[in-house]
Amino acid sequence: MLRDQIILALLLVVNLGPAVRADPYRGAGDPLAQPTAIVLDHGKVVLVPHAQYFARTELDGGKDFRPGRNNDFTGQRARLGSRVELFGFTTLFVQLQDVRRWGEERDSLADYSADGIDMHQAWAELRAQSLGLRARVGRQEWAYDGHRLIGNVPWTLQARSFDGLQLALERPLERLHLLWAKLREPDQGRAEPTQRSEGDLLALWANSTRFAALQPSLYLLYDRDSVLGRDRFTTGAYLKGSPLAGAAGYEAEFYYQAGRIAPSTAPRVSIAALLAGLRLNYTFGALPGKPQLGGFFDYLSGDHDPASGTLRCFDTLFATNHKFYGFADFFLNIGRHPGPRADRRRRPPDPAAAARLTCCSTSTTSSSPRRSRSMAAGCGTSVKRSISSSPSNPRWRTTSACKRA
Repeated sequence: MLRDQIILALLLVVNLGPAVRADPYRGAGDPLAQPTAIVLDHGKVVLVPHAQYFARTELDGGKDFRPGRNNDFTGQRARLGSRVELFGFTTLFVQLQDVRRWGEERDSLADYSADGIDMHQAWAELRAQSLGLRARVGRQEWAYDGHRLIGNVPWTLQARSFDGLQLALERPLERLHLLWAKLREPDQGRAEPTQRSEGDLLALWANSTRFAALQPSLYLLYDRDSVLGRDRFTTGAYLKGSPLAGAAGYEAEFYYQAGRIAPSTAPRVSIAALLAGLRLNYTFGALPGKPQLGGFFDYLSGDHDPASGTLRCFDTLFATNHKFYGFADFFLNIGRHPGPRADRRRRPPDPAAAARLTCCSTSTTSSSPRRSRSMAAGCGTSVKRSISSSPSNPRWRTTSACKRA
């Protein structure tokens, strides 16, 4: 007997001190104005501590329409960090986090390995404020526009951060960012390296907020994987605006992927894929509570013929996919969501199989970085539609079927 899907999340969030913004590119404000700031040497050194405790209880039953698969658990994230402002042009930031499920250690005394503790962010930033220039190097969160291609995935307790460099040129109404991240580095000096591939991400992002009715962002991204022999380019645009004095709003985006996958043990495969999305919403400002009505349409190309020599399944790269495809992450009939460490360890050893699996798979990921599961699937063209009282809270979706391997 199939059970109805029930997902209930109870959240407890405690923040002490000013939290680092998910989109840090809009500025953190004057550190001297922070109520928890510690000012030293007449303002030349400012220390801003930060602590967070986040707990979520989920009652999840029947999500995969199979009896006896209910899953009730509580996960938590604890963060402790500090930001140091030096001489008005230098910032240092360090953030430790611990992510775990209650009861996963199984022994309250014998298990003290602290598997979930991680250096989530650690970066240094230099600024030339008169020129609008800044450079940030180290481990850092990135989140752009609607998180469609690059997001910090705040839904997962561990969230996402990158090891890399961000160069920014920022004016009051325009911004230009150049990003580089080291995605994978081969383990050197070991008899059996656990990570044999090397990967990089290079991205260019330009944004303008000059006009309320049209605020465009342009993207150009390049990512590579040495084992797959993959060189992939993603380019496109994101548009948003409020043409009717804020009552009506829209978001539109289009991205195209091209490149090649040329592993040494398999024939070369070309990449040609696209994504198109449109979101519309209207706010009834005269009504109590200002209710909002919205809807969206997403199209992601799929691979109808795996033997054609062209891969047409769009990969959403480093998106916050949970935002777009459901509270249960059940409609992920798209490219694999780059999830926790456990998913990456399960990459197939054969490069040709890995290339196909990476582009055509469905991933179901839990809140814990050490508990996840994924299944391979043959992806066809995927279309999602939604009608809801709010564009961020869809009531129903439809999607094309995905044949499970």
